Amino acid sequence: APIVFLHAFPLNARMWAPQLSALPAGWRGVAPDLRGFGQSAGQSSARDIGDHAADVLAVIDAVQGGPVVLAGLSMGGY
Repeated sequence: APIVFLHAFPLNARMWAPQLSALPAGWRGVAPDLRGFGQSAGQSSARDIGDHAADVLAVIDAVQGGPVVLAGLSMGGY
């Protein structure tokens, strides 16, 4: 089962490294950098939380289309 980890503001996907390395067998972890953070820092900025939500839906579609487990902290929990 895929689990998508959404990072806190103003961090990036690297904050989830310990969790990604400790996933049980059978789980697939994905931790994207939300728009404007980490490796996506040079790309266009999100105008609002809706832009981030659309980006996360695109990640879910790329992973398998759902369902997925979401884990978020701070902004990632919105």
